[in-house]
Amino acid sequence: MTDGGTTITLDCGRLFSEGRNNFGQCGVGSDEREVPDPRLIRLPPVLQLWYGGNSFYAQTTRGIYAWGNNKSNFLKCKLGLGTSVYRVTSPTRVSVEDDIIDVIMCEAAIFMRSVNRWLGCGSNEYGQLGLGHTDEVTAPTPIPGSEGVTHWMSTGKSSFAWTSRGLLACGRNVSGECGVGSTELHITTLTPVALPDDVKRRVTSINQSTIALATSQTFIRCGTRCFACGDNQCGQLGVSSPAEKLFTPAELPFPVSDLASSLTSAVFAVPQEDGSTQLLVCGANHFKQLTDGPPRVIRPPTPFSTPGPITDIVIEPFVTFVRRDHGGWVGRGKYDPKLFGPVPRTALVRLALRGWTAAAGEEVAVLERANGSHTMAFEMWEE
Repeated sequence: MTDGGTTITLDCGRLFSEGRNNFGQCGVGSDEREVPDPRLIRLPPVLQLWYGGNSFYAQTTRGIYAWGNNKSNFLKCKLGLGTSVYRVTSPTRVSVEDDIIDVIMCEAAIFMRSVNRWLGCGSNEYGQLGLGHTDEVTAPTPIPGSEGVTHWMSTGKSSFAWTSRGLLACGRNVSGECGVGSTELHITTLTPVALPDDVKRRVTSINQSTIALATSQTFIRCGTRCFACGDNQCGQLGVSSPAEKLFTPAELPFPVSDLASSLTSAVFAVPQEDGSTQLLVCGANHFKQLTDGPPRVIRPPTPFSTPGPITDIVIEPFVTFVRRDHGGWVGRGKYDPKLFGPVPRTALVRLALRGWTAAAGEEVAVLERANGSHTMAFEMWEE
């Protein structure tokens, strides 16, 4: 199994690691940034392993152990070890009384499932652990009302939980991104998302719905019906409402089979009757990252022109990248490595584009940028 540039091998209850070690995620007690050869991680016999975001949890015959990335937003408490270091280089016992049967590793938090409840640790400055407060949480803590939760999804600021009763949310709600119909800035307890009743009955598991989370927006898709809430100052939610903030999810006026969003823009894959897919974009266009036309803000959603058939899209506040069907990436907009930084994994969304084509553009430059442990090449284009 591989997490980023780190490879972990489970062999008859023993763990071996190699590769990237910038957060101590190899778990061999070393400060080296790279572990070149497989090394044994000293643990009791391992029964199960969970990982994500350079953090690791191992269930052993003597309890749960954790190591790796301990950062959660601006705090150092993601792993729930009670330590304030940002990286843990050796497996450390997690103090938890419950028998843990599942662990979900999120961006800045970890959720642990016992027989009849969930526990959480990590970032909680917005109440995103659902504990009823915004205090720092340095150890796994039982979450009230989590008995019926089947799955969690969490960014660094907001969390969503699936239950048989529908979708619940907690955390940052400054722009209404929790979608619970409240104007409270922080939702600190698990609260039902204000979806229509017929949709609530369907959104009961992660297999029946998809949530796309941007910085201050939330998109909830059930089949091809899509609902949006949160920041809408640039029309980036794609809904008919002119409101700058939506605290209750509003349904988009067209079917959506997939989508990708950023801080100020969004792109939607809209299925057509002939089986093809049309792309629609909306939101900020200050750097012509969406279209070469004059609008600085695109509202309502408008067709998106690409340089030929594509398979993937990365949309960011200043720039848009697409991968063409032959594997090459192209991009448009303002490209500044100092401002842009690495492409977040969550921004890369595969779209169903079979049968969809567009006019080719003119390639004008080639840029290279570091993305994690490797480099990808991008060709910029103009229409």
